[in-house]
Amino acid sequence: MGLFSRRGGQQSSGPGGSGAGQPAGRADIHIMTTGEVAESTDAIARGGLPLTASERLGSERRTTSTSTLSPNEFLVLRALGVEPLAQVMGSSVYQIGYQPLPYQMQAGMMMGGGMIPSSVLQVQTDAVNRCRELAIGRLMEEAMAVGADAVVAVNISSTALSFGSSTVDTSISGTAIRYGEGSRPKSKLNQPALTNLSGAEVIQLLTNGFHPVGLLASSVFYFAPLMSVFGVGQMGGSIFAGGAWGGNFEVTSLSHAVRDSQRIVQRDISRKAKEMGAAGVVGAALTTTARPYGEERVQAVYYFSSIFATAIAEGGAGKTPSPPTMNLDLGV
Repeated sequence: MGLFSRRGGQQSSGPGGSGAGQPAGRADIHIMTTGEVAESTDAIARGGLPLTASERLGSERRTTSTSTLSPNEFLVLRALGVEPLAQVMGSSVYQIGYQPLPYQMQAGMMMGGGMIPSSVLQVQTDAVNRCRELAIGRLMEEAMAVGADAVVAVNISSTALSFGSSTVDTSISGTAIRYGEGSRPKSKLNQPALTNLSGAEVIQLLTNGFHPVGLLASSVFYFAPLMSVFGVGQMGGSIFAGGAWGGNFEVTSLSHAVRDSQRIVQRDISRKAKEMGAAGVVGAALTTTARPYGEERVQAVYYFSSIFATAIAEGGAGKTPSPPTMNLDLGV
């Protein structure tokens, strides 16, 4: 079964075939042959780009490039000597291995009267972080292919994970840019700088003498058994059964679990920012979601905390661009 790519002026009628009578220059769907699929797979294995990505980026270099920038962002960046190059992207689908629960839960929730501690679900955590790294790496390959200095407005999306799911997929996209020769900031990293900041926010940084140096990202799955909340005799019903214990109260162990999961990812991006030699971290977006575990009754809650931010350093355009103007002939 073939894969699909866009080819101008022809359309394949099957593996190795081509359509006839298509208008010149028209972008049509081309079914990749077995040989092209194998070549594309080999290119990815070597750390390169698949054929479809190479074709798309080559087409953008020959024609008008696409971007996620607003018209105003495009104009102001050009006024700063920054050239938008192309929309770049990356993706990955990753298999999640077997994640064992704490042994105490498998053995009946309690061992010798001891409480079950909250803990990181390391297998799921490693899988979602590795999946994101692969997607970012492929976006980085595309950015380097077009000669970018940075990628702005980076957007990352992942499928919603439910407990026990076997795969996770991540997609990432952004707009590649190139700084002008006189305003190219120095960087310790020999690769394009990624940022989740919008084009307008990058403009604010550049005009005030700063520039993005890299995207900071971290995720963690954190498992919190309810056994650490109540004693054995109190676990007859779900914690979510309204009024089961006679009133409202804070479930402190779960509050601590939320805080701990968030601290893990915050510490991780702080470490990464320090390794980049960043002067600061901006644009941090922290999210935490929760899902109950247990079929007949809730036995535990697991939290998924994820954070994205941008590391910045001093050294930007340091000038205020002239605002774009437009002259209208009103005929008066």
